[in-house]
Amino acid sequence: MTQATAAKTTASAQTATSAPANIALATDTATATVVNPAVTVPASAAHVPAAPATIISAATVPAASTPAAAVPAFAAPVPAAYATTTPTAAVLALAAPVSVPAAPATTIPIAPASATTATAQGITANIANRVRGIPANPFAAANAQVADYRAAGHDIIDLSQGNPDGEPPQFMIDALAEAAQDPADFKYPAFSGKPAFLKAAAGWYRREFGVTLDPTTQLLATAGASVGISAVIQTLVNADDLVVLVGPYYPQYEGSTAVVQGRIYTIATNPERGFLPDLDAVPQEIWDQAKLLILNYPNNPTGAVATPELFETAVRIGKEHHVVIVNDFAYAGIGYDAQPPISLLSTPGALDVSLELCSLSKMYMIAGWRGGFVAGNAQLMTAVKSVHAQTSLLVSSIVQDAGAAGLNSDQSTVRALANRYHRRYLALRDGLAEADLHLTDSHGGLFAWMPVPNGDDQAFARWLIDKAGVAVIPGSDFGPTGAGYVRFSLLMPEETLAQAAHRIRDARGDAW
Repeated sequence: MTQATAAKTTASAQTATSAPANIALATDTATATVVNPAVTVPASAAHVPAAPATIISAATVPAASTPAAAVPAFAAPVPAAYATTTPTAAVLALAAPVSVPAAPATTIPIAPASATTATAQGITANIANRVRGIPANPFAAANAQVADYRAAGHDIIDLSQGNPDGEPPQFMIDALAEAAQDPADFKYPAFSGKPAFLKAAAGWYRREFGVTLDPTTQLLATAGASVGISAVIQTLVNADDLVVLVGPYYPQYEGSTAVVQGRIYTIATNPERGFLPDLDAVPQEIWDQAKLLILNYPNNPTGAVATPELFETAVRIGKEHHVVIVNDFAYAGIGYDAQPPISLLSTPGALDVSLELCSLSKMYMIAGWRGGFVAGNAQLMTAVKSVHAQTSLLVSSIVQDAGAAGLNSDQSTVRALANRYHRRYLALRDGLAEADLHLTDSHGGLFAWMPVPNGDDQAFARWLIDKAGVAVIPGSDFGPTGAGYVRFSLLMPEETLAQAAHRIRDARGDAW
C-alpha cells in the first residue's frame, strides 16, 4: 500500500483540526521503506489496470537537438499508446526513472590531500539521486539551439519561447518607480506577501470571478506561478505518490514531481473533445491512489479553455477521492471568446479541495519582474506557506506594489492584450494554411498548437529551423501525449508571424 493510499483510507476519520491527508509528511528514517521510483512497478502492484494504461519512462521526453543537417524525412507515426484520437487513453509515467549505479568506494588518505586530486567521478557521487531523474528543460534547450543557429549566421524567427514582447501598462511602470523610492520598500516584505498586494488579489478574484477569499489565510504572494507550482508539489507529494496530469502538459509539472520522486499518470486529450479531459473515464483505482490533479486552463500548449462542467467534475472527484485539485491559471484573462476564462475557485465547493496558481507575467507583460500568487483552501495554504517560507525567495516589495496596481485596475489592458493575441493567432493560422498546415482551434493563451505532417514532431521541428529558419517546440516536449504536434509562440508581431508562415510555405517543396 502506498503512502497516498494509506492516507486516503483514514482521511474520512480526520477531524477538522487535523492536517489534511494530502499534505506530504516527513518519514521516519529509522523505519521508512524507500521506494525507488526508477523501478517500473507492475500494473498489479501499482493497482493500475494493464489494459488502458502504458507504463513509460519520464526520461523518454527528448531534449532539443543541436544544429544538424536537415532532416527531410519525418514519417514516423505517432505511437498507438499516445494516440490523441482515444479520449480514454492514458499514459503512466514514473518520475525520476534514471537508475544511478553506486559510486565506487574511495580510500581517504590520512594526510591532507590537495583538492585538485579529487576526480570528477568522486565529486559527482555527492549529487543526490533524485537529481538524476529530473528531465531536461526543453525551453532552455530551445534557447541554446536558437543561439547556436544565430551564431552560425542563420536568420531565425524564434517562435519557441513564451517571453512577452511588449510593455506593461504605464500606470504599473509608474507604480514600480514610485515604490522604488518608498523607504517602506527598502525592508524585507512579509513572508506571505504585502497586505496591500494580497488585498488586491482578493479584490481581483471577487470582481472578476465572484470568489471571496481571506487575504490572510487563503493567499500567498509568489515570484510567479512557477514558484507556486514547485511549492504546491513539494507540500503535497511524497516519494512514490501519484500526480495526475492532463496531456499535453507544461513540462514543469513533470520536473517538479521528479524532484520529490513522485509518479505521474497522464490523461490523454484530443481535438475532438477540444483538448479537455474525460475525467470520469479515468480508472477509479487511479483516483484512489492520486494525491493531486493538476489542470491548466487556459492551456499551454493547446489553447483549450475550461468549461464549468470540467471544473465541477474535478471538484466532485476531489471530494470523493480526497484528491487536491490545482488549476494553473497563469493565462487568466487571456481568452479569445465572448465568455472570458473562468476560475476553478468559482466552482461551488472548490475551496474545500482546491488551489489555484496565478501569474502577473502574462496578464500585464511583466515576466521579468516575477510576480504571482497562490490561492485556495486555508488548511492547504498554511502548509504551502510553510514550505514556501523555507524554499523560496520573497517577491520583491516594489513588484508587489506594481502588481497591486494592476490587479486593482479595470483589467481593460488585459482584455486588449487578449485581443492582440487572438489577432496573432488568426494571422498565423491563415498563413500556415497556405502551406497546407492547420492549427487546432484555440480559445485563449499565448500559443498555437499544430499537428505535423506524418507525425514525427522532433524531425519536423528540426526541418522547420533548418529549411525555413523558424524555431518551434516539439509537442513531445510537453509529455508523450503531445507527440505528433508542434507549438508556435504568438509572442511576435502579426507581420513576423505572417513572415514565418511564408517561409514555411516557400520551403515546403514536396516535403509533405
